[in-house]
Amino acid sequence: MTYYLLFLCLAQGITEFLPVSSSAHMMMVTQWFGVTKHDTTLYVGLHIGTLLAITAFYFKDIMLMTVAFIHGSLCPHKRNNDNFNLALCLLIATIPAIIIGFLIKPYIAHIQDNLTIIAFSSIIFGSLLAFIDDYMPINHDRITKKRAILIGIGQLLAFFPGGSRLGTTITVARILGMSRAASFRFSMLLSIPVVLGASVLMGYEAYQCGTIFFDTTLAKVVLTTFILGMTTLFIMTQFINRIGFSIFGIYRVVFGFCILLWLFVTQ
Repeated sequence: MTYYLLFLCLAQGITEFLPVSSSAHMMMVTQWFGVTKHDTTLYVGLHIGTLLAITAFYFKDIMLMTVAFIHGSLCPHKRNNDNFNLALCLLIATIPAIIIGFLIKPYIAHIQDNLTIIAFSSIIFGSLLAFIDDYMPINHDRITKKRAILIGIGQLLAFFPGGSRLGTTITVARILGMSRAASFRFSMLLSIPVVLGASVLMGYEAYQCGTIFFDTTLAKVVLTTFILGMTTLFIMTQFINRIGFSIFGIYRVVFGFCILLWLFVTQ
């Protein structure tokens, strides 16, 4: 595995599970190494490793939600339980991103790699996350349909380059008074359909272009991203209530200014 691939795995495997925008960090890795042509298949591998990590870590939750949702769909009297409610709320929160994302993707594709926009997005959204996490009270852990809709709408902000899907959903969840642990858990579960969709679309794109391949390099990328993802998830779930999200908000502000400085020096 080359240093370039290793740093891509580090960027995806760690920052995908932090509210700091993994796409922004991966973009900086490609810029740093001077890579101008992206290998779509390797990006599929990175997303598959991420998806496997989330699925494995939350496997019990996913199974409980699936069973509860099936039972609740078939038998209305079985809908009054937390697992059915969580599954339904995840479905509700996913709908805005699917609909709006499909509609606006053609119009924003040309700005996805714009480092200036990424830098300012990092600064703005990072400042917002840090402020809200420090000053918003924690009132509850339960997700409701109304909160799910608002979090789903908040997820749309991640379409801004560098917006961070995890960062925007956590920010909205904290505004709604959800605890840090509950905000993180719901946001991570919400990322499953997003990452799955991205993997399928990129895989189809690679297939259409005839560039898809399976070899030991791809296997290493998937495995490395998976291990890094599982490790990051374990650390975050163990310590997030203590460390909070403001530290990540501050990091994003610094990261944004570093990008601007880098652009000033290199251009």
